[in-house]
Amino acid sequence: MILDDLIPSVSFQRESNSSVNIIEMGTLILSLLYEKLCDAIILADYVTQKAIFYYCQFGEVLIQRRSEITSEKHVNLESNTVSRILNIEVKAQLSAGISDVLLQKRIK
Repeated sequence: MILDDLIPSVSFQRESNSSVNIIEMGTLILSLLYEKLCDAIILADYVTQKAIFYYCQFGEVLIQRRSEITSEKHVNLESNTVSRILNIEVKAQLSAGISDVLLQKRIK
């Protein structure tokens, strides 16, 4: 963001009240920046809430799929086999450009 985008074009008079205009301009800039900051915070809160919602949905579906795999394959729910199958299924749905290293970073 360029600060010039926030500053309306104003012709300053070269009189004694020019310092008043500068103070008013500074106040206007602060007000606009504060408004932009508030908007950004609201957007960040919304995006965070949305991410948490999707994370919870993903977890619920994983738990459900884990139970399905256990029934289908007749393996113990606590078995590593179930986790391996789940990992393969999830990884198959990811974009081709996502590496194992990136996945490990996202998990941690």
